[in-house]
Amino acid sequence: MRQKKIVLNTEFEDHNGNDLFAIHSASEDFFLAFQLNKTLKTRFINVTERIKPQAEIPFFSRFICELSPVEVKWELIANHFTTISKTSEENQLFNTLIEEQICLIPSLSKVDYFLKVPKNELTSAKITQLQSLNEIQMVYPINETKIKQNPNLIFD
Repeated sequence: MRQKKIVLNTEFEDHNGNDLFAIHSASEDFFLAFQLNKTLKTRFINVTERIKPQAEIPFFSRFICELSPVEVKWELIANHFTTISKTSEENQLFNTLIEEQICLIPSLSKVDYFLKVPKNELTSAKITQLQSLNEIQMVYPINETKIKQNPNLIFD
């Protein structure tokens, strides 16, 4: 009897051809999306699924912009999630608040937001427009080699 052997390829191939940009900004996610809509003439919509806001399950803000039904969508994704928990100890008068920050991509923990766009869609003129915004300190492309496989990066 012949045995059939199946070998799975473990390398990830990106067929979409996307560019990933890092954005450093202290602004709230909705305000940054608003500024991007105003500057780049896009329409970012919040699609974050918050199951239980009071729970300590991390969720990362996500905004999607579909320019047309045919085109590939743009995505703005937050890199940080902050949890606040109370602890009480026997010898203390008040509860202690502990704030913990979880990153979507821990190797890029200083980045606040990621902007995923189709390949060669974000021109140098648009990047200059983004850098001229007061809310954005820095915008730069990210090489694929800096990002390691991470289960948090699967959204759909």
